[in-house]
Amino acid sequence: MQYSRKERQLSSVPLFQLREFVANEVFLVCLPPEKDYVIGYDPLAVKRNIFEDGETEDYSSAFSISLGRLVLSHTQIVQSGPFLYGKERYCNQLITFNVMLRCFVSRSLLTNPVAGQTRNMSGGSLAGSQSSLAGKVAIVTASTDGIGLAAAQALGQRGAHVVVSSRSQSNVDKAVALLQSEKIQVTGTTCNVGKSEDRERLVNMTVEHCGGIDILVSNAAVNPFFGNIMDSTAAVWDKILDVNVKAAFLMTQLVVPHMEKRGGGSVVFVSSVAGYQPMQALGPYSVSKTALLGLTRALAPELAQSHIRVNCVAPGIIKTRFSQALWHDEDVLDEFKKQLSIKRLPSTSFLGVGEPEEIGGVIAFLCSKDASYITGETITVTGGMSCRL
Repeated sequence: MQYSRKERQLSSVPLFQLREFVANEVFLVCLPPEKDYVIGYDPLAVKRNIFEDGETEDYSSAFSISLGRLVLSHTQIVQSGPFLYGKERYCNQLITFNVMLRCFVSRSLLTNPVAGQTRNMSGGSLAGSQSSLAGKVAIVTASTDGIGLAAAQALGQRGAHVVVSSRSQSNVDKAVALLQSEKIQVTGTTCNVGKSEDRERLVNMTVEHCGGIDILVSNAAVNPFFGNIMDSTAAVWDKILDVNVKAAFLMTQLVVPHMEKRGGGSVVFVSSVAGYQPMQALGPYSVSKTALLGLTRALAPELAQSHIRVNCVAPGIIKTRFSQALWHDEDVLDEFKKQLSIKRLPSTSFLGVGEPEEIGGVIAFLCSKDASYITGETITVTGGMSCRL
């Protein structure tokens, strides 16, 4: 390793601390490559002007900060925060350079005393996902079973207060009891989203009991028809479009003013892979799910000005009671499995079909700050079925 001719070796320094550096100022500390070093709490400042010109002929290692430890890292430039503190105390050799390189800045893990939290290079909190939605209130429609219940669990596990609903009071009671047993904050009520009075009651109850609304997961759907699309009736179309599309929009229309009062929010529609690739015998249902893709695109730019993100999830065939007509039919299931990119053993998944929890986690992600730059998008969760550019 070669250093500047003006190098200085501080071999007698037992303790040191990096402190009072200007934010965005860059420095290098070059260390012998065979050792690890740690920084301590004791106040010996590393001076910024040891060398006037800061020239170096070559260097092969600098340090990064990782939870207070100095760790050798080849040719990495580290930005100081206002303060850098370590957890251990001794360092024997140190060579410093004053280099004012305001570009090429890389931040490793550091503790920011001003912000009071530990952050990583991507800017996200190192705290676990259990608190990522703390303080948020989430309405999930049709949430006492299947994907809706899995979404409520995923949101609740991340700290949200979830409001679950179903047309059946007994189903609501069972879901509430289950979520409470998992230490999730939950409120439940009956709601038929196809009825305007039920939608209004659900929203009003949520605001009264929880203080506001931050998240809407529109999961409710019906499919009263199975057969050739040309045999479908006006009543079938009215029922499917009323619940699957119109109610999803009208629920959004109701919650948006409350989200605006909270400074923003997140809406997630649950569509289907059938929205991209209509399934045989599910023509009207497939069309309704395609409509949700368009609704997502239409709402996203309009609501962005209110800091409300609108996204969509398109599941493949998931093991739920709603879709059991598909995964119970061996011919349909065999045809579906031929299209999968992800193959599974029966011991890890039910005949290769997806699990509700695999959709719930994606929904929770879209509602979190980790997805803060995502809106107007649809994520397909299909095991590779209908992969597309």
